[in-house]
Amino acid sequence: MMSYHLKLENCYIAKNDEYARHLFFSLADELGLHGRAIAEHEFYPYGITIMMVLAESHISMHTWPERHEIQIDLFHCADAADDFGLKLVATVLYLFKPKLLRGIVVDRQTMVVSSIPPHVGT
Repeated sequence: MMSYHLKLENCYIAKNDEYARHLFFSLADELGLHGRAIAEHEFYPYGITIMMVLAESHISMHTWPERHEIQIDLFHCADAADDFGLKLVATVLYLFKPKLLRGIVVDRQTMVVSSIPPHVGT
């Protein structure tokens, strides 16, 4: 089991909760995740936290519009040798278009933590 923790910086869509919600569900769909239950909370005047329980584990997204930041956490039953992490990063970059993406991956069996090299957007 792997967990992925991504920090997306300079995401100007973060002020638009409806669009952020759309991107979150698009991400789950693009990754082939199987949602079982959803919980969310909107903050005033804007900002959103969404959590989706998956057949594969769970995914969450938190937005901080005042910082133009989104954080995504995904716990997934993918094997460490799987290319799921690469697909996740590529899909996040495509959908959210952050100016900078940083993150870590944790192998939940060995508890080995690896950095995801920073990706600079255009």
